[in-house]
Amino acid sequence: MVDDCRPLGFLLGLPFALLSSVLSLIALIVWIFGSIVSCICPCCKCCVGLLDLTMTC
Repeated sequence: MVDDCRPLGFLLGLPFALLSSVLSLIALIVWIFGSIVSCICPCCKCCVGLLDLTMTC
């Protein structure tokens, strides 16, 4: 039957979904931290580059 294959596809995709969720959470934390640091010290050019890097990932 065709219905027997659906849980297998879900289980194969689950690690990738969890990995993408963890990576997006890390990128969100880095973006928030970089935004705070760039507001406190706008002369930090490395924070702007770090923010751009997190937005492209």
